[in-house]
Amino acid sequence: MRHRGGRLEPRRIMALGNTRELGRASKDLRWCAVLLIGSVAVILLVLGVLASQAFAHGAGAHRALRWLLAAIAAAALALAFVSGRFFLRRSSQLHRRRLIIDRGGIAFESGSHRSDRIVDFSQPFGLTLLGNGARDRVVLAVTTAERALYVGAQVEPNDRSAHRTLLSWACTVPDDDAVLDATGPDGASLTLPLADLDELIQTLLAVDRAALDRCYLSDARGAPVVLDEHELRLGRKAFDLRAPLEWRATLFQEAFAPILRTGDRDPAQSTGKGILVYQATWVRQGSSEAVLVSVLSSLPHFAGSTLPSAGEPPEIASAVMRDLRLMQASADAPPPDELRVAIEHMFMPRLRAALDRAPRPSHKDIPSEATSLK
Repeated sequence: MRHRGGRLEPRRIMALGNTRELGRASKDLRWCAVLLIGSVAVILLVLGVLASQAFAHGAGAHRALRWLLAAIAAAALALAFVSGRFFLRRSSQLHRRRLIIDRGGIAFESGSHRSDRIVDFSQPFGLTLLGNGARDRVVLAVTTAERALYVGAQVEPNDRSAHRTLLSWACTVPDDDAVLDATGPDGASLTLPLADLDELIQTLLAVDRAALDRCYLSDARGAPVVLDEHELRLGRKAFDLRAPLEWRATLFQEAFAPILRTGDRDPAQSTGKGILVYQATWVRQGSSEAVLVSVLSSLPHFAGSTLPSAGEPPEIASAVMRDLRLMQASADAPPPDELRVAIEHMFMPRLRAALDRAPRPSHKDIPSEATSLK
């Protein structure tokens, strides 16, 4: 893949687990520096006074003063040692985790360790923005055929208007969805200020302007699930999003029987029965038919608190209302196993939004023998 946006200069973006920790660590470093410099100054002053006293009055004069000055010097030395150690430790915490972005791709750095490239710019990649209903938490998913990178951001009230376009790109996920707690390759939180996340997205779009129309996933069997601009590929099946197609959202439930132990010391096993609720997206175009399936992480809420507030920028409000409409699903029977394509639940709204933009078939395009999915 060539850089269609021009030459991409190397850059480094700091990514800490908590953006507030950055300001706190910087303030701590300033105080440590003040204490360290002050302690060294006191030590030098004490040494100077002791030297002048020794030359002026001899070695045996003013013994009490020398002891007092020695105690002050010892305290200053201890303070310098403690502040120096804290300074070094805080400095390492401030600079140990980074995203490294250069002409070749994205890598993650933690301390002295630098991981292999998470995203290789020589290969196609996709960008998917996910956010909760209030749009005060967003996560960027950079997906490739091999892996995905998740970078989160907290949205402050004064960020909403300035970054309204970015927030309107997000697809809605439940407030308690684990994907909103973005983590890096080391398992720790990976978040950026929203302005830095916007800069990261613009940098990636400079590499490939079509990345926002692309998403790379895989189903439970490892088969590729790819949204690539005007095409949705589900394994060996392909759907042209520029041509008429049928799709609908459904919910269904199935029983499962996990194996449970009757006690910690009892080797005997027993079976318990439970119910799982799934969300599904049925799609058909010509002879190609498939059902995207994922476990319903939480029941969607359509209460008034979920609706956009009156002062919400229109771009964000429109995106939230679109997602509320796409969440609407009717109960249906479980689809046949051979049609199922299991995906991660947080990407279901993303794929539904792509299907929703495709044209719908007219009555003359639908064969008379077509029947609803059973």
